[in-house]
Amino acid sequence: MILEGALSFLGLGIPLPEPSWGSMIAYGQQTISASPDLVLIPSAFLFATVLSLNVLGDALRERWANPMGQSR
Repeated sequence: MILEGALSFLGLGIPLPEPSWGSMIAYGQQTISASPDLVLIPSAFLFATVLSLNVLGDALRERWANPMGQSR
């Protein structure tokens, strides 16, 4: 997800008619002084999505690694 966002930000990802957080951030960068929400909102959603998937992955790893609920 981070790689797709970075590639789209650089213009190497999904073509423009398709929405992508990276392309939204790149578009908003041009007008960041006039309208910072065009950068902040997609950036916040990308950050929140990656963070939540990491937390979910950690919780699942802990659950499956310790099936009886024992901590390490």
